[in-house]
Amino acid sequence: MSIPGDGADRVANNWLRDGRLRLLHVGRISHLPSYRSLEFLLCEIFPRLPAHVLARVSLDIIGRIDRDERAGKILALAERYPNVSFLGFVQDVVPYYNNSDLQIVAATEATGLRTRIIESFAYGLPVLSTSVGARGIAGMRPGEHLLIADDAAQFAEHISILVHSPEILDRLSRRGRDFYLRNQSSSVVASTLAHYLQRYFGIVV
Repeated sequence: MSIPGDGADRVANNWLRDGRLRLLHVGRISHLPSYRSLEFLLCEIFPRLPAHVLARVSLDIIGRIDRDERAGKILALAERYPNVSFLGFVQDVVPYYNNSDLQIVAATEATGLRTRIIESFAYGLPVLSTSVGARGIAGMRPGEHLLIADDAAQFAEHISILVHSPEILDRLSRRGRDFYLRNQSSSVVASTLAHYLQRYFGIVV
């Protein structure tokens, strides 16, 4: 898959403004993978963060907020954290990709095309994901293109390091963007599709 317009390079030196690590979570809250991700984040990861780290973290949650049991539980869990904001459905996620430092994909189960991660790469937004959340992205290398954590302690460790490490965020941003351009851009997808149309159907485009 590719992103319309193929994203854009991240503005340099835009990390940790005001000394705060700005986390982003995208997805309708009641959708089971997003619900599990937020539940894991609020119940397991945030409680493990040292107080001085938590004080330097903010979390913006983008996604429709339904009036159901799952959404109600997430809203209740977040009440103890004044640094968590629910923004609901937004028409354009790009400004949030541009103004955040890290997208969190704490999914313990996942379906679909990994849109959030590919979009993040396209806009140079670093990603911290579970292995499940990033599964199926061919050629992606943990530690180079994104960070991987599979338990709450690993997530907390990564966040605690990134609060003090704009250079890591910048490196992940550049390498994620490069990965997108080399593997997922519209020109690459079009070329790959044309190759398979000719190979298997004899169609020349």
